[in-house]
Amino acid sequence: MGRYVDPLGWSLTYPRTMHLERSRSPSEFDFTVTQVTLASFPVSNPIHSGQTASSGWMSVSPPRGPFGGFPATGIALRVVRQEGGPGPDLELAETHFPLELATFGPSSEYPHTTPAPLEREVTADGLNYSVLAWVGSQASTAARSELARVVSSLRFPRLSVGRTIGDGFRVFQLAKHYPVGSFTRVRVAGSPFYLVHAPGGFYAIGWRWETLSGGYKSRCDLRFDPTQKQFSCTNLRARWDRVGRVLAKPAGATSGDPLNIAVAKLAWDGHVLINPDVASFAYRGLAHQLWPTAYPAR
Repeated sequence: MGRYVDPLGWSLTYPRTMHLERSRSPSEFDFTVTQVTLASFPVSNPIHSGQTASSGWMSVSPPRGPFGGFPATGIALRVVRQEGGPGPDLELAETHFPLELATFGPSSEYPHTTPAPLEREVTADGLNYSVLAWVGSQASTAARSELARVVSSLRFPRLSVGRTIGDGFRVFQLAKHYPVGSFTRVRVAGSPFYLVHAPGGFYAIGWRWETLSGGYKSRCDLRFDPTQKQFSCTNLRARWDRVGRVLAKPAGATSGDPLNIAVAKLAWDGHVLINPDVASFAYRGLAHQLWPTAYPAR
């Protein structure tokens, strides 16, 4: 068996009879595509690019054999990572491992090619990937089982508390260190947060963002009252509920200034991750999702 270890730390185990190809898009583009393809036949670099008079272009083709097509008896697996372009979805739940080929579904990539690929998104260690699988129309049962074993071998490195990983996630203790109902004051990227373990999941409360012009929350010396399950300031007459919605605003404030919800979620290995770069507000549906008893559905 061979083993591929990617520069990002993830790895795959595969039979040495398979062929591996790794390539990266040219540096002149505003976004970068990195892909690793394993196939039962020799494959070449699928990333193609060029220039026109006014712009550049890039495409990533499906795996092709030495004669240009996908062999009917062939199998292939590709792991793709794109950086740049539209911002990543930081709220995607991290994937459970080992991965199963049966969890892949039809892909929108390469709609007019044969065989059509199967695909699933994989989120691990704070990064998002696309994983595609191809199975030739005459692939043997043994070949299909081989592909399933390669898929199940996908591994990511375990995390260490205190590291910043992926798309800006800070690694905290395992979830068992934060009982359900707990509010723990932490620091991320130099700013204070409250890490909350609600019955419906984790979230983080922040208040240093200036999301409202002339807002008051960034001047607040915030504290949490465990009896009332409310946030308040030691230096301002302001109060918020447990999800950061305004209960009282200081005298003279023309608008309520809600606290911010930052993404907090579980890593695949059970560590808690917080991303400090997200600024959203709790709405009634989210409050019910997190605290279904405290905020009943209407």
